[in-house]
Amino acid sequence: MFQLIVVLIIAFVIFRIIHRLFDITYFGGKALFTMILGCLVASYMFVEFLISLVS
Repeated sequence: MFQLIVVLIIAFVIFRIIHRLFDITYFGGKALFTMILGCLVASYMFVEFLISLVS
């Protein structure tokens, strides 16, 4: 449960950074959905990497 919360927080931060750098809203809903999924995958991979470093 803790890992899920951390993944969601990191995904939100990545999403906000990308959304500020590139105004994705002009590309439509499909690009926005793809960006959200990409942020979730990237943050999940980052958290798994950090967990593997600890153990």
